[in-house]
Amino acid sequence: MGIEGFDEIINVFKDEVRGRLKNIEDGLIALQSNPEDQEILDNLQREAHTIKGAARMVGYSRTGEVAHALETLIKRYRSGEVETEKMVKAALRAVDYIRNAIEKGESDEKSVLEVLENPDKLQGEGTVEITKSFEVEDVWKFIPVEYEQIEKLSQKLEDLYMRTVGIVRYRKDLLSQIEDRKTAEIIEKLLSDFDFFRKSLHQLTMEISDLRLVPVSKVFDSITRPIYEIATSLGKKVKVNLRSTDIKIDKRILDSILDSIIHLIRNALDHGIEPPEERVKKGKPEYGTLYLSAFEREGKVVIQIEDDGRGIDTEQVVKKAVEKGIIDQETAAHLSEKEKIDLIFIHGFSTKERVSDMSGRGVGMDVVKSRVEELGGEISVETTPGYGTRIELILPLTIATVNLIFFRIGEFTFAYPSYHVENIIRIEKNRLITLSNGRKYYDVGEERIPVVDLVPAGEGLEYLIVTRRNRIGYMVNEIVGEESVVIKRMSGPLKNLSMLKGFVPLSTENIAYLIDLSEMSIMESMLKFREEIKSHVRPEEVKRKRILVVDDSPATREVVSGLLRGAGYEVVTAENGIQAMRELGKEDFDLVVTDINMPQMDGYELTKYIRETPHLKALPVIMLTSFGSAEERKKGKEVGADEYLTKGSFDPAKFLEIIRKYLEGR
Repeated sequence: MGIEGFDEIINVFKDEVRGRLKNIEDGLIALQSNPEDQEILDNLQREAHTIKGAARMVGYSRTGEVAHALETLIKRYRSGEVETEKMVKAALRAVDYIRNAIEKGESDEKSVLEVLENPDKLQGEGTVEITKSFEVEDVWKFIPVEYEQIEKLSQKLEDLYMRTVGIVRYRKDLLSQIEDRKTAEIIEKLLSDFDFFRKSLHQLTMEISDLRLVPVSKVFDSITRPIYEIATSLGKKVKVNLRSTDIKIDKRILDSILDSIIHLIRNALDHGIEPPEERVKKGKPEYGTLYLSAFEREGKVVIQIEDDGRGIDTEQVVKKAVEKGIIDQETAAHLSEKEKIDLIFIHGFSTKERVSDMSGRGVGMDVVKSRVEELGGEISVETTPGYGTRIELILPLTIATVNLIFFRIGEFTFAYPSYHVENIIRIEKNRLITLSNGRKYYDVGEERIPVVDLVPAGEGLEYLIVTRRNRIGYMVNEIVGEESVVIKRMSGPLKNLSMLKGFVPLSTENIAYLIDLSEMSIMESMLKFREEIKSHVRPEEVKRKRILVVDDSPATREVVSGLLRGAGYEVVTAENGIQAMRELGKEDFDLVVTDINMPQMDGYELTKYIRETPHLKALPVIMLTSFGSAEERKKGKEVGADEYLTKGSFDPAKFLEIIRKYLEGR
């Protein structure tokens, strides 16, 4: 249409339709509990009619036809021509078509129109009645935009705050390098002001975090449709009661936990609530009941999923665990009821003989537990065989900052939660005992505690971190300090290592890895890793080689550049293709390692630029990316990449061999 500002009109139309479709979904699901409610029917008919008119006005003619057929179906239902279940199913098909049309573009509407005109052809399966004890205000449609702005601002503040932490942390080292007293005093004053700035940033970050809080009822309202689809596809008859106070929680927590909530609901409907005929035989009501509740308890948000189904057969759980070799018969005989239930959280565990489309796929109970704990929460399960199960997700109100102890082991910086640390001791050599079997102990007052040496051979032992839970001392090179920070998730080559719990950016080129000191494998791996690097590369061979590493992930930049620096190469990093172009224009490089998916300029464009620039076209380019499809590999080769490696199968030794191959002779 030749109308000025028509694109904006389309955006307004789409926003309006999204809201009206949600109203239709809610009305259809509510109709199953109140099939003759005239107010619900009036609202449904009005929403369909409005969508029809708006769609025709902006040229969405097929969408208009579907909305018109939906309006007609509702009229036929009101006259008694169509059964409730079949009308709801057919109407939801119309909702899905219209949603896809505004999000992805209109498609052939004939099959949807046929369903709307002949709903009797649909097979009736389960029946779901959903009631809600809360209302979600219309203002919610505006919140996502505001939230995105809040999130961007908060992320920038957190990153800026951690940059200041990194600078202040090197205060002592910086001042020790300055010989002139007057200059040192000026630098000291600047650093003091900078420390004040750091504290102010931290306070502002905390205040911004409060703006992330959103009503839990929002997530409950968003999952009514998935609940309906799951229950009806399973042929269950269920009454679902959604109950929530006006409690609010960090949206990041809700986003992280939504899949887990849906998985628990799916389990309750599939494993827990029995089919109607089985319930009747047991003397239960034909309709099963599922409660989804949210409330506050002792400063935490509790999300409770409760059903009146079969409950968990703990003896069957134990039997399956023994069959799978998870535990032996002797252990099984001494398990408490809680320990028996906890077996369901073991990876890959299931009592089902076969995997269904509804349960046993995707997110498992082990992943649910892991996600809850990653967020600083916990999960509890109560069950009564034959009568039902109650699961509680106990979550913090917000993703709060965590007090961490930062320390160094060799060239690596690590962090560990300070609440797990009982004491930090400056090592006195005369208190360190090494037995004939090689085990080490340290005398702390009248107590002798076991010691784990994390320090690479030949490097100075400085400090001992004594942990609370196991009373073990871990020897490290240096204690950097303690700070209250927000932890970021791992990405890149190390994201699949369970020993790494996250990372904290300290500066543009330096991060600290959050670890569990009891997970010794990460320490051993990193130290072994460094020794392997030294054995693979002779420093004199690579002294003059310079490599440009391009990736928008700080964790990936740190891992790759740390690996290359450890191998003796000189490394410069860039966050995207534009920055990389600037670096390539300033100085010479012998090789480029680049990610693909980056802001401003991606890896494909950067590689194409290198190949089209005369003095750069012979420069080796290695793509290291999360993209691994044949099509993406082909595109990488077409633009001129010499190698295409994926982060998911990152092999440090192989990576170094490839680097050496392309640098030989340059």
